[in-house]
Amino acid sequence: MKTLLAVFAATLTIGTASAADSLYARLGGEKAVHAMVNEWTNRVVADADVHKWYEHIAKDAHAEQAFEKNVADYLCKATGGACAYHGPATVVAEEHITAAAFADIEKHMVETLDHMKVHDAEKHEMLKVFEGLKGAAVGH
Repeated sequence: MKTLLAVFAATLTIGTASAADSLYARLGGEKAVHAMVNEWTNRVVADADVHKWYEHIAKDAHAEQAFEKNVADYLCKATGGACAYHGPATVVAEEHITAAAFADIEKHMVETLDHMKVHDAEKHEMLKVFEGLKGAAVGH
């Protein structure tokens, strides 16, 4: 069974704002982004509607760590952090997910940002980054 890993592939567009003004900095930097990715991953893996694409992560601690590192590195870079992202063009995809599955994982990102008490402006920016991934993630 092929495993999905098609969520975080998109062209990185980073604004010209200073590093101190970046979304990455306003989210709280490396520690906060890693905590956000961990919380989001836990929610996604626990969701029966999308679990089939992520079950390999739930079964293998090494795979989960690698997945979370790739996602965190990608989000760091995409939000203006000074991280280097060396992962694949598709951070988390071996096959595409459905539009409904993308909506579910996006919902988990909203829940994660709410859980972490991210301010509305930063939440909106992060969701724009996330929504930008839909084209690469959803099968056509």
